[in-house]
Amino acid sequence: MLENVTILIKTYERYESLNYLLSSIARMNLHCHVMIADDSKTPYRDSIQKKYGGLVDKYIVLPFDSGLSKGRNVLVRNASTKYFLLCEDDFIFDDRTNLELLLECLENTDVELLGGMCYNRVLLVEGKNNELIRNFLRLKVRTLRHMLLWRMYQNETLRKSLPIFRKEVVWDWYGSFRFEDGICYMSRLSDADYTSPFTRCDYVPNFFMAKTLTLIDKNVYWDDDIKLNGEHLDFFFRAKRQSLNVAITKEVGVVHQRIHPASYRTGRDDRHIMMRKNNLREIRVVDEK
Repeated sequence: MLENVTILIKTYERYESLNYLLSSIARMNLHCHVMIADDSKTPYRDSIQKKYGGLVDKYIVLPFDSGLSKGRNVLVRNASTKYFLLCEDDFIFDDRTNLELLLECLENTDVELLGGMCYNRVLLVEGKNNELIRNFLRLKVRTLRHMLLWRMYQNETLRKSLPIFRKEVVWDWYGSFRFEDGICYMSRLSDADYTSPFTRCDYVPNFFMAKTLTLIDKNVYWDDDIKLNGEHLDFFFRAKRQSLNVAITKEVGVVHQRIHPASYRTGRDDRHIMMRKNNLREIRVVDEK
């Protein structure tokens, strides 16, 4: 059944995260295709193919820092299956990652892009009573916090001995939006508004299955000029303008173990490009009930 699905993974400077994701996919024995695009300074294709050669069908090395959007566009253009599953390289599959359900919904309805839930793992929550960790959590400089956590995460002994990732929080980044006088009003989808097995909406997290040719035919893609931070909304703005049928399901999910190396965001924040391109001066998250 999943032979018609290709898992698309864009990776950048996060070998350890990608390794965890591929390991989780291999454990599930999904019988689908896997394709990776890597624009790291030193791509890790050889190491990954040595470990997961039987799992990864294609590993594309891109010029350094080509950007998230360009990498995803390359992956979609290279996908030869009817459907693709978009994944970030810091996801982990578990028993909630029911790809068969996503595929079933796409095959039997007019939905063209179906998103699932992201379960964000919270950092070091079990150590709140420890003064050192309590001060660590108060760090206002997000980049420094990510740098320290990344170094801890790369150390196998620390990773296994410290409760770095335990608690999970659902990332409720799905809903609808409307435009008015240069403002994008985003309304989150509440539990009361959700109807099983899926509910239609305008945007979902970066964990979704879609019909490959439909997105290509409707010209729904990521803007190559937006490397990071802004590419997500711009993609779904385009999807809405092209009348793509988007929906969210709460019956399928993936773990999101967010951790960034120090250089991950440096010089790669293109939100201003997204705002200017879409003639926006502000984005507001509102409750329009």
